[in-house]
Amino acid sequence: MPRPRFPLRAAAAPLSVLFLVSVLVPAPVTATPPGDDCPILRVRTEQHGRGSTLERVVLPEGRVTALREFDRRVDALGHSADEGLTYGLVTTSLGLARVITFDQHGRKRIPTPGEGSPDPNGVPLVGVPAGGTLSDGKWYVTSHHHLHVIDVDPTSPDYLTVVRSTRLGALVPPMRIEDFDVTGNAVLRTVLTNHAGTTVLITVDTETGHLLSSEPVPLPAARYGSVVGGPHGELYVTADNTAGGAKSYRIDEQANTTELVSEPARGYSDGAGCLHLNPRPPEPTVPPPEPPPEPPPPEPPTTRTPDPTNTSPRPSSTPTTRTPQEPTSPSTPSGAAESPPPPSTSGEPPPIRPSDSRGPAPEVDTSTKRQWVLTMLLLVIGASTVVRRLR
Repeated sequence: MPRPRFPLRAAAAPLSVLFLVSVLVPAPVTATPPGDDCPILRVRTEQHGRGSTLERVVLPEGRVTALREFDRRVDALGHSADEGLTYGLVTTSLGLARVITFDQHGRKRIPTPGEGSPDPNGVPLVGVPAGGTLSDGKWYVTSHHHLHVIDVDPTSPDYLTVVRSTRLGALVPPMRIEDFDVTGNAVLRTVLTNHAGTTVLITVDTETGHLLSSEPVPLPAARYGSVVGGPHGELYVTADNTAGGAKSYRIDEQANTTELVSEPARGYSDGAGCLHLNPRPPEPTVPPPEPPPEPPPPEPPTTRTPDPTNTSPRPSSTPTTRTPQEPTSPSTPSGAAESPPPPSTSGEPPPIRPSDSRGPAPEVDTSTKRQWVLTMLLLVIGASTVVRRLR
């Protein structure tokens, strides 16, 4: 009985449609923003907290690692890639801004007067300092609509003192700048919200304090406490409290925004980085490898030459050295030791071990010679007689 083919064709049709859909319809694209990782240092202060928490945040991923606690609020962070240090300001009970520094792991170091400044711990800033950043060896800090420049060159006599103050011009909107970034051409960039609830991205000339541009961006109305420049001209900003949480965003050079991560709300924050834009050469933590051991010295020539196989034939020549010691005739005088005569046939020599070498042939005595001469004469005479007869 033949099998029906229609069910197989009916099953293959939807599979073909699914295959075409999977090929022709593009897969959804994830919302992960482009760009390299940007690890920053950020201080977080709770709404009613007295101290700050230092943490390292890897953007755009948003991975947070707490590093240490400070007993006072820390603000105006600026990172020096050349020194591998981050500068910050703490307001003392006397109203002065005290400088602290710490490395990427949060180890704190308070500068002392012996580092080149007459009073490095008391920076004469009016009011509580706000945002800060470090660019081209200069530490920029804002306070009461003024932009201050602090010398952070350890070799300078003005180290950690304010060397210039510029009043910020008519900002649109007239709001306090919480944090900002300064580009390589000395342009300040930041995000803030005006009284109408519009969030704008502004740029300011740090030399004159004049507003250069103001552009609305699609971000919620909030206080943006952390503003950090990325490796490709982008900005990473954090709204401290919006819709019940703290949210971090990425703003590219075309003012497009992307939400990165959401965290619990906080009162204040400030950031510095990216830490790997101009990294300091790492200090060697592992000692350099030891040089390879020297090869062992060559063996002495006596151990290599002559080859042992070349010395094996020497014992076979020993019988030749024993030839002068063979027994001689008893009639040999004792004074012939210097030149021993050939052995005599008279007297039977003592038996010796056979040897491949042959001694001198024994000399024939006089009587034997005479017999040979007589025999030769007889042969000659006989031969001549035969010849005569044949003739």
